[in-house]
Amino acid sequence: MELRIKNMVCPRCISAVEQALRESGLKPESVELGRVTLNESPDNNQLRVLDGKLESIGFERLEGTQPKLVLDIKNLLSDYLTEIEKGNEMPKKSEYLSDRLYKNYSYLSTLFTQYEHIPIEKFWVRLKIERAKELLEEPQNTISQIAFRLGYSSSQYFSNQFNSITGTPPSQWRNKNSKRSGRQNI
Repeated sequence: MELRIKNMVCPRCISAVEQALRESGLKPESVELGRVTLNESPDNNQLRVLDGKLESIGFERLEGTQPKLVLDIKNLLSDYLTEIEKGNEMPKKSEYLSDRLYKNYSYLSTLFTQYEHIPIEKFWVRLKIERAKELLEEPQNTISQIAFRLGYSSSQYFSNQFNSITGTPPSQWRNKNSKRSGRQNI
């Protein structure tokens, strides 16, 4: 059986969901971003307990095809960002999403905005800024390197976008924030 989990965006999320599953009496076959595979179907009580544990740590179990499609969009954008960080040539985001989900981008964009209350592009910017925060926690990464790694056309454009989202320039954010502080669930 497969469960879909909302708000999983990093390896720490996987660990947190694995723990919630164990505490709910469930044994996952696999846990990856947004997706849990179980060997056995959980009973209603186990699902109720799991839902409570997930909610307490900022996650949510999804049911229905449209919320799952929104989760697929988020996961694909995370994959897209990973490919950009690796330096791979990528198609436009709209083509990437449409090709992998077999849906018109206009439909995906409308659906995403309906469920998340922000457009895909704003989510994309927030995803990049959250990744930038992770990279800023590693002192060996310069702001220029981070900008290049995340696909920004210049470090100035990156700094301006970072500042507009966080209210703080990247260099100041790095100085003010210790490991794992200032990060947001997206």
